[in-house]
Amino acid sequence: MGALRDIACNVVPAGNFRLPGLDGLGCLSETCCVENFMKKLSLVLQAELEIPDDWDLVEHSSGIFVLKVGDRFVDFDIAPLVTASTAPDATWSDEDEKFTDDILDMVTGLDSQMEITYLQ
Repeated sequence: MGALRDIACNVVPAGNFRLPGLDGLGCLSETCCVENFMKKLSLVLQAELEIPDDWDLVEHSSGIFVLKVGDRFVDFDIAPLVTASTAPDATWSDEDEKFTDDILDMVTGLDSQMEITYLQ
């Protein structure tokens, strides 16, 4: 299997993750074929929301700080969005749960911070 896996990995065109017999990530099995060629991607997201005064940061019983909106608790997380289209107005989604899970399985660390400041 190792030689077949090496050959399959070498023929995956850049940016093309679908070949006959390979899964959505270009792998022959549950183990990704690029496991020996891994790189680290650091992703920095920063979002600012203008929120009503009655929303607040609270510590949830799970120990994380979350946004309290009425009787609900809101946390923010990453969700990889995917499209197969090259069109400028392409629709991006996370509907392919298997592919989304495969991408999220590659996350080795995740940290977030929330802070409320008052607008002048």
